[in-house]
Amino acid sequence: MSAVPAPTPAAGAPAGIASAASWRPDLRRLLPVIGPLLLFLVWDFVVRFKLISPILLPTPFATLQTLFGGLFGGTLFLDFMHTVWRTLQAFLIAAAIGMPLGVLLGSNERAYRSVEFLIDFFRSTPSSALIPLFLLIFGVSDINKVAIAAFGAFLIVIFNSAYGVINARKQRVMAAKVMGAS
Repeated sequence: MSAVPAPTPAAGAPAGIASAASWRPDLRRLLPVIGPLLLFLVWDFVVRFKLISPILLPTPFATLQTLFGGLFGGTLFLDFMHTVWRTLQAFLIAAAIGMPLGVLLGSNERAYRSVEFLIDFFRSTPSSALIPLFLLIFGVSDINKVAIAAFGAFLIVIFNSAYGVINARKQRVMAAKVMGAS
């Protein structure tokens, strides 16, 4: 985003004071707000004119009121924090296992090619499709939820780590050739 030029002082005005006529707000700063604002306006319009029943889709105000009521007066905040903790645990497990394996696989192209099919196969399989398997292995507990999320994150971490190492090596070789290495 480019900066808006600073206003110049009006003729006869003291230095450092811009005239009100030369000052214009930077409307580009409001662009990120336009989409959500339009969504809320269309949502409110649809509910007010009964295009969708308010029982099925409450008004934006009622939805926000319930959200803040649950966050500050109910158990929603505590549930949210439990979810954040489980997500953090899953990511840490995935990163601790996936990054070293990804670096190892990226360093050795034969090793990577030998497991590439498995990584791509499980990466294209939604983690939710494996819930029954995880239920059998871990039972119904927080460990099950963390394991499912860690599995999904692990595949992404190992894939990106391996490709990062493979591509970084290619870039270094190309840079060395450009500098005259043979």
